[in-house]
Amino acid sequence: MTVFFALKKSLDTAAEQVTLPEICKLASPDGDVAPLKNVRYPLRKQGVTVISGLRVAADILRTLPDARLVSLSETDSVVCKPYRHDKAAVLFGKAALTFLVLFFAAGTAIINFYADVDMNAAFSRLLNIAGGDALSIGAVTAIYCVGLLLGMLLFLGVPKKRSDPDPDTAAVESEKYDGDVEDYLRSKNE
Repeated sequence: MTVFFALKKSLDTAAEQVTLPEICKLASPDGDVAPLKNVRYPLRKQGVTVISGLRVAADILRTLPDARLVSLSETDSVVCKPYRHDKAAVLFGKAALTFLVLFFAAGTAIINFYADVDMNAAFSRLLNIAGGDALSIGAVTAIYCVGLLLGMLLFLGVPKKRSDPDPDTAAVESEKYDGDVEDYLRSKNE
């Protein structure tokens, strides 16, 4: 009995397992391939599972020991399971927790720096150089904190930079690549 099999290049599914006919086209001019419908492959919970053509061939021979196999296709089949996305409340909770940890870590680092450098003495010297006690140390500290905040925001790029009207070659190629990927994904889903 001759069995022709052709693995599909890829398959998208949300199932826990796939059967052989889902990942492979099977045909036999000499006999029936119905017993192969029961061959199953478990999938990972999320992400990509690669099923080898050699594994498929071994499973076909285990089910139909007298078969002569002819492979007509890819060496592997890639089965993709969509990632389970968290709900909005969980995402918000993760973002809030991350923000709080980073906020308090940054605050602790700045406080330790101030204690190590003795910022009150530094501000007092700055006031003496500037010309006296026109401002209190609290006012200088407040101005310093506003400057520190603006510096961090500028460093992190919070104000959006304007796009360059004359993009370079890498930017043009990147745009072309992004467009090609979007076209491919659109055509694959249709």
